[in-house]
Amino acid sequence: YQGVEPDMEKADKVFRTLEQKMYREDFEALYRAVLSADEQIADSIYKMIVLALHNRRKLIHNLEHPVISHIFRNARKTANEAAHYREFLRFRELENGSLFSVLAPQAQILPLIGEHFADRFPMENFMIYDRTHHAMLLHPAGTAPRHGRHTGRASAFPAPARRYRCAAFPEF
Repeated sequence: YQGVEPDMEKADKVFRTLEQKMYREDFEALYRAVLSADEQIADSIYKMIVLALHNRRKLIHNLEHPVISHIFRNARKTANEAAHYREFLRFRELENGSLFSVLAPQAQILPLIGEHFADRFPMENFMIYDRTHHAMLLHPAGTAPRHGRHTGRASAFPAPARRYRCAAFPEF
């Protein structure tokens, strides 16, 4: 592999193209697989994108294909981990009244759980710190969740969480 500098403009363009050209179920699985903890997933992601752009049919039900099977397993594992944290994540109240929680997931689940907590606590300031990936989800009170940020066949996917160092909490 060759290292490249992230370019958000190009990333958004690729994201929109995949959103428009892929079936929703395929896109959902691919999105969750991208967030997975599997260090070997990159090749499968690339191969699934190539398959999706050259075939105008649903791929995700073709589980006998090794690439699709690999994507499906990782997508399901990521979704299950996000569901677990949506159910069991607990917050503590800080001195300023903000809610704070720390989690240590294997996958990068912040984009998958943020909307749930924004719906649940719309009038609260809250932060969820991902200790594993050194990322933080921040929600200012009164901010509406970003339902359907992207449009097209595969809408309602939030952008990946921005990465922040947690300087205020060096123990994390």
